[in-house]
Amino acid sequence: MKLTNLAVATRMRLLIGMMLFGLVALCAVSLTSLRTTMIEDRKVQTRHQVESGASILKHFHALAQAGSLSEADARKAATEALRTVRYDGNNYLFVVGTDNHYVLLPPKPEMEGRDASGLKDTNGKHIIQEIVKAGTAGGGYIDYWFPKPGADAPQPKISYAMAFAPWGWVIGTGIYVDDVDREFRAIALTLGGISLALLALMGLFGERFSILNIAMVPAVLAAVPAGYRVVVVDNNSTDGTATVARAHGADVITELEPGYGAAVHAGVLAAQTSTVAVLDADGSLDPRALPYLVAMLDRGADLVIGRRRAVPGLRWHWHARLGTAVVCWRLRTRYRLPVHDIAPMRVARREALLGLGIADRRFGYPLELLVRAGQAGWQVVETDVSYGPRTGGESKVSGSLRGSFLAALDFWRVIS
Repeated sequence: MKLTNLAVATRMRLLIGMMLFGLVALCAVSLTSLRTTMIEDRKVQTRHQVESGASILKHFHALAQAGSLSEADARKAATEALRTVRYDGNNYLFVVGTDNHYVLLPPKPEMEGRDASGLKDTNGKHIIQEIVKAGTAGGGYIDYWFPKPGADAPQPKISYAMAFAPWGWVIGTGIYVDDVDREFRAIALTLGGISLALLALMGLFGERFSILNIAMVPAVLAAVPAGYRVVVVDNNSTDGTATVARAHGADVITELEPGYGAAVHAGVLAAQTSTVAVLDADGSLDPRALPYLVAMLDRGADLVIGRRRAVPGLRWHWHARLGTAVVCWRLRTRYRLPVHDIAPMRVARREALLGLGIADRRFGYPLELLVRAGQAGWQVVETDVSYGPRTGGESKVSGSLRGSFLAALDFWRVIS
């Protein structure tokens, strides 16, 4: 089949999909070399710090040579000057003698003057002997395990050492590998999260925010249980949805500010009932499940959300499921929320919901709702609801590059 024979919307989805997969591939390739580059950069920084420390030693040695200070006073002044040096937080410079005695060890000054030739790491490496060996060989790097300041457990460390021959000293400093790994994970999470966010947009958000086909409105309204007041928000629609909804008994309000969050917020304000329920009106979710969610709310939950369970035979795109899984993993690990879906159907107390102060008025609204609920210590309960095929509509997100871009920004701003 030729690309030109496909519908415009289908071609757009294919092009967006290719672009997103390309971005993911690019991030994957970049991450393979990122950690190595970060380690090398930090190693260069340690060498520069040692060279700066050596210049301090040279300064005080010159004062001793000029007779301005005695040799002993010059050494003491030099060590005290180095003792106060800190960089990148709490990293420090150390000095050992070529006789393997500590000269300067800021985290443990009580060790200064002691013989450290027998100090070994967990792998049996003689740390000080290797440092002296590298320093007196013209300068070099040493990897070993050593505790962080204020801690007892050893961590992998890479140090650079160089000799100061006039005093028989070796000056050095090092980086802890786990500090670099922490920075790497943060960058990787950001890159990976943005990529997965973009990848998930066509599924996660494309499944969620739809332009309703007016033919399905009557069926959706008819399935709403008796006693429920239905509020339909006309968010700048041009397809006659408002007229059809009004004709079938729904209260229709107009919200001129565009965006999913703006429409939901307007509907909650207009509800004027103690309990409010929100669900997608694309026909994929059954309103008849709402009483079950309300019952859980009455039993003490603060927020009840429906977890979509696909009906037999439903084509649920893998990238939609992947996007949902990634986001919910983030919600579970960072905000301790026991969720596996992004609240496509939800029930809450109206005043409490408004009290959360949800500010997003675009695609990030449901994510901000969950994040704020977690931060507020709400009891969030998730229950299964049937998820069927959409009975019509085109995605506002995956149908345009602009929609995909805006949703990506909203998505990552909330979840990061």
